[in-house]
Amino acid sequence: MANAFVKAWKYLMASFSNQIDERADPKVQIQQAIEDAQRQ
Repeated sequence: MANAFVKAWKYLMASFSNQIDERADPKVQIQQAIEDAQRQ
């Protein structure tokens, strides 16, 4: 159970870090939007 919590925490921290990076660089947001559109 603790291991799952650690994995979830690391995932959340990585996700939060990525969101900060995206806000700092609009090009990243555009690139991710393109990738998301291609996946659908």
